[in-house]
This record gives sequence, C-alpha cells and structure tokens, in this order.
Amino acid sequence: MRLRDYLDRLACALVFAAIGIVLAWNLWPSASRWHLAQAALDLAAQIDETEDSKVKIPLRQMAEFGMPAIDTLVIAAASQRTAVAQVARQILIEKLTNWPLRLAESGDDESGKSVAQLAASLAMHIDRFGHAGKQWAETPTLRMIELSENLTIASSGKLLSDCSRILAAIPPPRSSHAKSSGRNLQTSR
Repeated sequence: MRLRDYLDRLACALVFAAIGIVLAWNLWPSASRWHLAQAALDLAAQIDETEDSKVKIPLRQMAEFGMPAIDTLVIAAASQRTAVAQVARQILIEKLTNWPLRLAESGDDESGKSVAQLAASLAMHIDRFGHAGKQWAETPTLRMIELSENLTIASSGKLLSDCSRILAAIPPPRSSHAKSSGRNLQTSR
C-alpha cells in the first residue's frame, strides 16, 4: 500500500513539474520581451537626463534589446533634441538595412516581425515628428514597402496599411521653387 501511495505522489509531482515546464516554456518569451521593453524605457529615462554629446551610448545599448526597443527608438527619433533624434534615426536606418539581409539569407521570421513592428510604431507615433522628422520617415517607409513582398500576406497587409498612414501624414516638401511658382501665379493674374 505504501508503494502505491509513493508512486501516486511521484506521478502527481511529475505531472505538476511537466505543467510548470510547459508554462515556463510558453511564458518565457513574453516575460523576456516585457523585461527588455522595461529596460529600454529605463534607458529612455536615462537619455532624458544625459547631455547631447553622450546620448549615443544609451541609444546604442537600447538598440541591442531588439524588437522590444523599436517603439522606444521611434519615440527617440521623434525627439525635439536634435542629437537624440539623429542618433535614433541612424540606428533605425541601420536596423532597416540589416533586417532584409537576414530575412533573405535565412528566412529569419524575427526580421520580418521587426520590419512590421517598425512600421506599426512609426504609424502610431508619426504625429510626434516635426516637419523634418516626417520627411525623414518617408525614406524608411518607402524601404519597408519594398520589403513587404518578403513577408507573409497577413503581415504584408498590416505593414502596407501602416506605411500608408505614415505617408499620408508626411507634408509635401518645402521648396523655394514651389514658393516662387505660387507667387508667379498670383502676380500673373
């Protein structure tokens, strides 16, 4: 009888251990992404207090967090502080250059998700960008449209929708030619 109780307890413990392992296996990626996103937010707070000449280091550290830091990098790219915005924009362009290479070489699904995440984040935060920032956003947006052919149909559709929202928010370029043409039309009437 004691052996039977012992085996029942052992079986129960093994079942609970197996359930725990399955739960940990499934929850680990979400917990890891959350932790990296929190670390990116902590670095963003640090950047607010860092002088312009030293913002490159925490922004580069943030870039190492991967996909969870994309949203924070986009917000930094929209910063009113020129030094922060320039470095963040440079990092995003570098990432956008590297993701397609990884996507083409190995079919890396994470790179496709990162491109889609960048488009979603830019679409969500495009109103934070000033005129020059919106003009900058046009280049990565056009590049993401080109990359949409390498994504799944569902991801591609969402990406193109986000890109359309970004492009709709970009004002036409200001040029002296357009201003002078407008004046010439008014004076010729």
